[in-house]
Amino acid sequence: MPSIEVDFSGLPAGRALSLAETVRRCVVTALPDVAAVCSCRARPCVAARPGGSTRPAAWIGVSLFPGRTLEWKRTLYRALVDACAEAGIGGDAVSITVREPALENWGIRGGIPGVDVFEPSSGRAGP
Repeated sequence: MPSIEVDFSGLPAGRALSLAETVRRCVVTALPDVAAVCSCRARPCVAARPGGSTRPAAWIGVSLFPGRTLEWKRTLYRALVDACAEAGIGGDAVSITVREPALENWGIRGGIPGVDVFEPSSGRAGP
């Protein structure tokens, strides 16, 4: 179950909410084995940007179980940049981070470490 954060600047509220939903949809579509996203947060970034730029920008973070290939990540990055373009954000103003914390760093299903759920006896059950 991935967790998504979308920080943005220079977008009207309506476009920002639409962007967050589109980003969530992109991630879920890229993960056919995942039925839901545990969270998708969108928030405006109020920090000063280099050079005082006011152009729309987005910073997207996706945390998910480890094991995705580089090719999968390339496909996800392209889909996310395309989603941002629909919201009026140029590709050069989009930053994406994929985080893959070890299963022991996920507390799921009522606080059970992910490693106990998916690797109960060293035979990985799969995320």
